[in-house]
Amino acid sequence: MLKQNSTKRPVGFVTLLFLVWTFSNIDPGNSTQASQREERELHQKSWADEPVLIKLVLTKRREVRIGEKFADGDDWFQGLKLRMHNRSGKTITYLDVNLSFQRPPGETGPPLTCSLNYNIISPRILGMESQVTVSIKRPPIQAGDDADLGLSDKQYESLKLLLRQAGYVGGVRQIDIILQEVIFEDGSQWPQHKANRAVGASAPRRNNVSTSGLAVATGPSLRSIAFGSRTRPGRYRSRF
Repeated sequence: MLKQNSTKRPVGFVTLLFLVWTFSNIDPGNSTQASQREERELHQKSWADEPVLIKLVLTKRREVRIGEKFADGDDWFQGLKLRMHNRSGKTITYLDVNLSFQRPPGETGPPLTCSLNYNIISPRILGMESQVTVSIKRPPIQAGDDADLGLSDKQYESLKLLLRQAGYVGGVRQIDIILQEVIFEDGSQWPQHKANRAVGASAPRRNNVSTSGLAVATGPSLRSIAFGSRTRPGRYRSRF
C-alpha cells in the first residue's frame, strides 16, 4: 500500500495561502478601487488673445495634460493646482478661472460650475461693472512670471458635497476650464467686451496650453460657488 506524501498540501490550502498573500499586498492607503477607475479629462475652452497661459496642471496623484484622457478614481481632481503664466506684458492683480463640471452620459441637468480666483474684487454695481477694486491678498503677477491657483482639501470636500446635492450620481469625468476675467495693475481688464464671452460660449481651443487655477461660475439656472471671490450681480455664490 502506497504511503501518502506528507509534504503534499491540499489544493484548498494552497489557494487559501495565495489569497492571504494577495490581500496582504494591497496598499490600504490607495482608496481608488479598480471598479472606480474611469476615463477622466480636463478640457479647455480658450481665446487666442488670452493674457495668461496654463503652464502646468497637477492633482494629488499626477501631472495632467489638458485634452488627454487618463484613468483614475472619482477623487481624480482632489488637490487640483493650475500654474498660470503671465504672457500679457503687463502686471496682473486679479484672475478668475471657471471650472465647469460636465455631467456624465445619461444624466440630465446643467453643469455645476465654480471659480478659483487670484485675489479678491469688490462687488460690481449695475452699469458700472468695469469700476472694481482689487483687494491685494497675494503679490501681483509680473509680466513673464507664474502664479498658482489651487483647490484646498477643505474646498474639495465642500465641492464634493455640492456635486452630490446637484445630482451627480455617476461622478465627474470631464471638467472644462475657462479663463473668465483678468484685471491688470493699470486698471485695464480682459476681455474688454465681457458680454460676448460668457461661460459656456464657444471658443477656439488652444492645444499648446496647460492650466493652473480653479474658478466657479454658472448659467442663470444654476447656483455657483466661488473660492476666494465676492458675489457678482445675478449669481448665487456659496462662501467657504
